[in-house]
Amino acid sequence: MPSPNIGNEATAVVLANSTTTNTTAPYPMHLTPEEMKELSMVDGSMFAFEVALLNRTLTLEKSDQNSCNQIASNIKARNIDPKIYCRLGHYNLLLGNYSKALSAYQQYYELEPNNWKDSSFLFCFGLVYFHFNAFPWAIKTFKKLIYVEPSFSRINEVHIRLGLIFKTFKQYTLAFKHFRLALADLSQCTFGKQEINFHIAHLYEIQGKYATAKELYLSILKDENLNPTLRADTLRQLGWMFHTSESLGEHGFRQSQAINYLKASIEFNPDSSQSYYYLGRSYASVNKVHDAFMSYRNSVEKAEANADTWCSIGVLYQQQNQPLDALQAYICSAQLNRDHEAAWTNLGILYESFNQVHDAYRCYLHATKGKGTKANQDLVDRLNFLKPNLSNIPQIVPQSSQTKLPSVEEAWNHSVSNEMASRQGSNYRQPIMPPDDHTAKRHKSEMPMVPGRVSLNYPPNTYFGDNLQTTPAPQSNQMTKAHITNGQISSETFSLPHQKTMSSSIPVQPMTLATSNNNHTKPVTGRSFRDSIDSDVLSNHTHSSDESSSIVGTPESKDTYSSQFNQFCNSTAHHNLNVSCPANNNFILTKEKEEAITSLLCPTTQQSNHQVHSTGSSPNSNQINYHPNPSILQQPQLSIDMTAEQIIETCQKCPIGTKIITSIATDDGRPVYPPDPPYPPVPKHKLNPPTPIVTIDSKREAFSPKLQHFCLSNPIALIRGLASTLKLDLGLFSTKALVDFNAEHTVEVRRQYLQSSDENWDPDHQEQIWHCESTRSHTTIAKYGNYQANSFSESLKDEQEKGSSSSFRDSDSDSNSTFPKFKKQRKFGALKPVKFGTNVDLSDEKIWKAQLQELTKLPSFARVVSAGNMLSHVGHVILGMNTVQLYMKVPGCRTPGHQENNNFCSVNINIGPGDCEWFGVQAEYWGILSQICERHNISYLHGSWWPILKDCYNENIPVFRFTQKPGDIVWVGAGTVHWVQANGWCNNIAWNVGPFTTEQYRLAVDRYEWNKHESYKSIVPMIHLTWNIVKNVKISDSSLFILLKKVLVRSLKTCVMIMSYVKHYNRDIRFHGKAKDETVHYCIVCEIEVFNLLFIRGRHERKHSVYCFDCSRKIDPELRDFVILEEYTIKELVDAYNKFNLYSISN
Repeated sequence: MPSPNIGNEATAVVLANSTTTNTTAPYPMHLTPEEMKELSMVDGSMFAFEVALLNRTLTLEKSDQNSCNQIASNIKARNIDPKIYCRLGHYNLLLGNYSKALSAYQQYYELEPNNWKDSSFLFCFGLVYFHFNAFPWAIKTFKKLIYVEPSFSRINEVHIRLGLIFKTFKQYTLAFKHFRLALADLSQCTFGKQEINFHIAHLYEIQGKYATAKELYLSILKDENLNPTLRADTLRQLGWMFHTSESLGEHGFRQSQAINYLKASIEFNPDSSQSYYYLGRSYASVNKVHDAFMSYRNSVEKAEANADTWCSIGVLYQQQNQPLDALQAYICSAQLNRDHEAAWTNLGILYESFNQVHDAYRCYLHATKGKGTKANQDLVDRLNFLKPNLSNIPQIVPQSSQTKLPSVEEAWNHSVSNEMASRQGSNYRQPIMPPDDHTAKRHKSEMPMVPGRVSLNYPPNTYFGDNLQTTPAPQSNQMTKAHITNGQISSETFSLPHQKTMSSSIPVQPMTLATSNNNHTKPVTGRSFRDSIDSDVLSNHTHSSDESSSIVGTPESKDTYSSQFNQFCNSTAHHNLNVSCPANNNFILTKEKEEAITSLLCPTTQQSNHQVHSTGSSPNSNQINYHPNPSILQQPQLSIDMTAEQIIETCQKCPIGTKIITSIATDDGRPVYPPDPPYPPVPKHKLNPPTPIVTIDSKREAFSPKLQHFCLSNPIALIRGLASTLKLDLGLFSTKALVDFNAEHTVEVRRQYLQSSDENWDPDHQEQIWHCESTRSHTTIAKYGNYQANSFSESLKDEQEKGSSSSFRDSDSDSNSTFPKFKKQRKFGALKPVKFGTNVDLSDEKIWKAQLQELTKLPSFARVVSAGNMLSHVGHVILGMNTVQLYMKVPGCRTPGHQENNNFCSVNINIGPGDCEWFGVQAEYWGILSQICERHNISYLHGSWWPILKDCYNENIPVFRFTQKPGDIVWVGAGTVHWVQANGWCNNIAWNVGPFTTEQYRLAVDRYEWNKHESYKSIVPMIHLTWNIVKNVKISDSSLFILLKKVLVRSLKTCVMIMSYVKHYNRDIRFHGKAKDETVHYCIVCEIEVFNLLFIRGRHERKHSVYCFDCSRKIDPELRDFVILEEYTIKELVDAYNKFNLYSISN
């Protein structure tokens, strides 16, 4: 660390001006002590704001960067505070040097074990990852920031970027949630509210919700102050949606609307190549050939390297019977994008129409190249037909006077793209003339055939103009039978890019920030979005201000996260900070200068971490002031040995700026991580462990403590004979009985696909995947019962037909699978869909009294309601957890992989008559399963996934596998990962239980915090549950008592500190109380549990919605627009806390 005795003069001598010619006495640049203090408070949270003082001291970057690097390179040797790396990262990020910022942040990440406490570092580290398209790492870093510092001043920037990333990953629910969180945050942001609305509208569009998208687009256009660029982009999306969506009206009306919207878009942005292209497509769809060509011509003039445009031009030429021109256009499209399926397909059709079958065959091969099992099946069929019959293909009469087209090689080597490539540096654009009687011949002469192979230096895939691509480029439309059949070929219809698909182009609004009234920062205005916010991060190429680079790969754990990235930094010499000073530098690094630079980069703790906060009379104030980061202020030191009064007194002494940590798992709010798998790994021969099974023969055994101990001692257990021993009437849960009780009861239906339980194919039956295909709808018990009966009858009929047509039966020994016949479907066509009736609520005691009464015969530890069941103390109904749910199945119905909500145990009874196959994995392995889901681009918590056993075994994950017969009860232990498939026609009933064990409570709290980290709603309100437990239950387990007491301390601390904050701004807290059986409140924005203090925003909302403390502060830091209600008085909480003591069994 630098000496604390450094004087002001030495501190002010920050850097030397390298423009001086004196190599021994550089001209010093002096900063006043006030400017030094101001500069020391600049960090990465000022991203996208222009910092005037930093611009003045640019010599840090341009003149004496080498001296800073020289100091940084000696950090380890001289034991200098690693925060110097963090500050170097901040300065480089603000100056746009992403590679150097990346290297500096990575060094800080490795040297500082508590780097998670620095919110500005996490924010900037995530921005750098985002810039380099390292999306998995950006997600991890941003999520960590949201969890550690939900009230961070720039958190809306984080939510927007997460929304863009999840939209790219097609995780639309998560994308929508983060966009909504950003929209609710009124802090200053580089994205305008209407721009966020635009992205939300586009989410609706790409999901096929066209009516909703249209309404939101139109509402955006009503804004009179809308940025012209965003207005143009919104009009363009509306036009394209009318062109492609049949649900928006009849064809003529839609195309008319599309043309009008696209014309209006071009008026606001005449340089948009994409808008001209869409307009051309719309004109072509109404047979306005001349107008279509003129639009395509304008599109090419704006950006000639657009494969889609050239392919569409080819279609028009071919439709106008100009095959040579069509050939040129298709070749140009294919050279701009060698994988353009539509161009190669149409080119093949063109060649085949001229009976040039060999050329057509080669084009079809190109269209399917590299697509493997995802290739267009019609193309594959055509190739399979042509290949053995190339010499015997029947003659097809050419459709024009031209008898022969140039071969593929000739056309490729003499394409118009050759000339385009030779003039990439000029502004000249090849004119495209409409094909009519007067200009057709002239146009042919204007598309020269210049010899020489073209150099392909064009961006791949679709061109997106100046826009941000947030979804992958859509594939060309599927070639229909009208295009190609084995018997004949038609050139009347062609394959067009983007046909019947949503636009992949995501336009964005130029950034405009409100003017600041102080000297610290000034807004960045008049700059395009690309200039200010990394608009290229989701496109095919990444452009950095210093270098172009990208990072690939996903961290498998905290260790590989660091080591892999370190390898990247070390492998790229120009990215490293540890470089020696060049011989021709124009500076001398004096001791005073070194101390000054170090002092600047590594200021005192009270200066080192700052945030940007809005202040003033309104939450939207334009002033930007610096305040110390609350996370660095001392947290209250509390203990479970303290009384409630002592806790309150300690918390009330904390300054108002103290960070309020809401975690109930840790005192310091450190981020949570999935567990590492057990070490050493399980040997390969033990990856199929035997299933714990117990058979009950008597009531004495049924109610023996040994049965409960057996269940609690195993991750999963199968109990046989218990239902028959206790004489449970499971017939009450049969489909016939359910129809008799309430035929019109609602059933949620999931549409899935019939296949073997150890396989999971995509819908086209081409490859095995982890994503579990499932679409949702609703029906009634009676209708689903009919479906079950019809499915059984059809299966019986099929078996009878097979039996009559075959004299032998397949042996079960043909396959290890329970159902070898499922495997054989892989060879034949697509998978058969099945419907799974799930989540049938049986909680209404008036309707299902007989069924619920029957379940009270079970042992107390397995009952739905019991004093020994934590979930019975929640205080309200949680459907499917402390109530019974029914599942109605046919063969092949699947419950995808999951852990129970908040890791609680569960009980599942098979009603029959068919079997179910179960798979289970111990809780210790859920972390590695989460990583595998991430590799397959699936959210572990939000997504639907079916593990491939081979992948599990490759990761040394042991999997329990067993069959649940009618009457069998499956006990799923706390945190056990499991997935289930029905092997026959059956019903199942299930519910959750929470035994009072340390392991159960610990796992529930850990998952509660992980759910917050992953923005996943915990339907078990653990804070409310904990306070109800201490009021209602006497705890004799000392370890469980300690865990409960810690949660009480942390939640009480949060309540007291929030109350202090509210009173600081003279806001009243009104007592509201909590009625019996009243449900727990969740924040309407972030969906976390809101305990005791409810923030109600009433004046701007018709419905009184509850907000959490952090979301309330984002809307108004002084809470002026909120009514604060209290469910429990402090006295109630104090009494409950003080009365909670460890109960001795001996007493």
